[in-house]
Amino acid sequence: MDTLGGPTPIGANGQVSVPKHVLQALGWSSGDRVVLRVVDEEPDVLRIVPEAVALRQLRRGEEAERMMRMTSHVEPTRDESTSE
Repeated sequence: MDTLGGPTPIGANGQVSVPKHVLQALGWSSGDRVVLRVVDEEPDVLRIVPEAVALRQLRRGEEAERMMRMTSHVEPTRDESTSE
């Protein structure tokens, strides 16, 4: 599903209107909450993500970070510590 909208001007207050056909294609409607994100790999690209999706991604990232911390504190087993 490729849907293109725009170009859309940025208003005086910094607001951007998302065309109706784009909202419909995404299943979004007035009042839905979104998170705006600029990623290091693509500094010229603004990603608009539904709030629920952004929260899931954040939780997954926090869970991955917690797992990394847990595994970094694991003591090596005898086999691992005696290998030369």
